[in-house]
Amino acid sequence: MLRGTYTAAVGRDLMRATATLSGQLAFMSYDAGVHNIAQHHVTIALRLAKAAGDRLYGAHLLANLATQAVYLGHARDAARLAEAAIDGAGRAPAVIRARLYTAAASAYGVSGERRACQSALVRAERAIDRADPVGSPRWVAYFSPAHFAGTALSCLSTLRLFGPALRHAPDAVALANQNVRTRALHTALIATTHARSGDLEAACNWGGELALCMPAVRSARVTHRVSELMTTLNAHKTVPRVKKLLHTLAAPTALG
Repeated sequence: MLRGTYTAAVGRDLMRATATLSGQLAFMSYDAGVHNIAQHHVTIALRLAKAAGDRLYGAHLLANLATQAVYLGHARDAARLAEAAIDGAGRAPAVIRARLYTAAASAYGVSGERRACQSALVRAERAIDRADPVGSPRWVAYFSPAHFAGTALSCLSTLRLFGPALRHAPDAVALANQNVRTRALHTALIATTHARSGDLEAACNWGGELALCMPAVRSARVTHRVSELMTTLNAHKTVPRVKKLLHTLAAPTALG
């Protein structure tokens, strides 16, 4: 690419395609728990997106960095990155705005900013209602109402708003059958939210669903969510059904 000869338009297309590949590698590395490699690839992707003049994909990459910062517990960095993504996107298509505001809500949730979190969720939900998949870039096609619902559930649960959080549970698992990883992530989150709210029966029901998903999943993020559920349930390990679920989730076949 560096030594080739092509028009400016072809060059931008090459940079855009390579940015997308680098961004995908970054997200795969993040899901695998290799965070330094993920950040290396996303840095490359951001440079390529800038060279291609693709500010929307650049904003998407910043939102992915914000999501990773949330996972790593860097709340201030997550909020800063999410806000930069929203500013950089400008008048973006509705589905991209929904993705960006969802990332912002997650960042505000972990930093305890209740009002900002709820405001971002409202903006994300309004954008989803106006989204038109036909006119949106292919790289954002994965983002669905279920992805929004999963994030809404997560950040509201973090704020200990368990009732409002669980209202998103049905939408969070309304996923295509092949989306096993996201289903496992959301199922674990629903189980953990029920456990934190004190509903052990519902937590065990959802934990059983999670155990069925686990053999088909290889993901550091899913393993982390399972560990969160087990830690929450461990305070009730003398309850027979909880004890049985903890044993099931700890089994190698369940944890993958």
